[in-house]
Amino acid sequence: MAAPSTFTVTYVSTLPSTTSTVTIPIPQPGSTPIDFGLALRNIFMQGGLWFLNSTGVEQFIPWGQIVSVTAQ
Repeated sequence: MAAPSTFTVTYVSTLPSTTSTVTIPIPQPGSTPIDFGLALRNIFMQGGLWFLNSTGVEQFIPWGQIVSVTAQ
């Protein structure tokens, strides 16, 4: 099975119930894939996830607003 190339994060964007999705590319360093479980642990330990939104602004998703994360 090939290593995943993206993480898709679904999160609550407007409390209490509107959800949004962001796709984050995973860099492929040489032949060592990024472990999905380790990536989730790191997001949890950091309290959430930073990403560059479509307008070019850094946006933070708090861990408590993340609904699901999938690797594809």
